Formats: sequence, structure tokens, C-alpha cells
Amino acid sequence: MRTEVLVAGANDFVRKPVFRDELKARLTTLLALRDAHKLVAMHVEELEHSLVESEERARRLEALWKIANNPSLNAAEVIDAMLHQAAEAIRPGDRSARCSAYRIQRGRCGCRRNHERGYTRAGRW
Repeated sequence: MRTEVLVAGANDFVRKPVFRDELKARLTTLLALRDAHKLVAMHVEELEHSLVESEERARRLEALWKIANNPSLNAAEVIDAMLHQAAEAIRPGDRSARCSAYRIQRGRCGCRRNHERGYTRAGRW
């Protein structure tokens, strides 16, 4: 009977007559086990979050590496491309943040008209 109950999923088994000290010790152990499971689950969640952040950082560094080692770009284009990558990392999806002052002033920004009109991500962009 005891084996069947434990195989069915019970964490512990108490026989009658129940002794108060034994029951208290078993409950204390089960509560400590539950707390340990919660702590482990919390650590797993933190590690998963840290892994996602690390993978994102690695992806951004790889993109910057490709930009820096692109032989077809001159120095200003490399800087501009890196600024776009950094702005995208800070404000994902915000096109106005990706357009550097360098490109806007020199008319190299494809969305210059939007800047002149003052459109933002919340506007018509």
C-alpha cells in the first residue's frame, strides 16, 4: 500500500497512529523542499533572462564586427552604420533614433523629409 501511494505521486506517507513530533518533522522537511524548489525555479528564470540578454548582446556585437570589417564602407559610413546599430539597440523600432545628425545634415538620410516635417515614431512614420 505504501509503495503504491508513493508511486502515485505522494511526497510522504504517514501511518496511524500519528505522532506529533514525527508529523511536525515531516511537514518541516516538505516545506523546506517546497521552498528549495521555488528558489531553484527563480534562479532558472534569472539565468534564462541573462541568457537572452547575452545572446542579444552577441548578436549586436556580431553586427558591429561585420560593419567594422566591411571593406566597401569608408570611415564615415562605418561610423554612421555603427551609430544606427547602437540607436537600434537603445530604442528598437524608433526610426528617428537611427538617423544620425551626420546623415541628416548631409542629406544622406532617406527619411530626411520626415525629420523636416517633425514626424516621430508616434506620428505618421
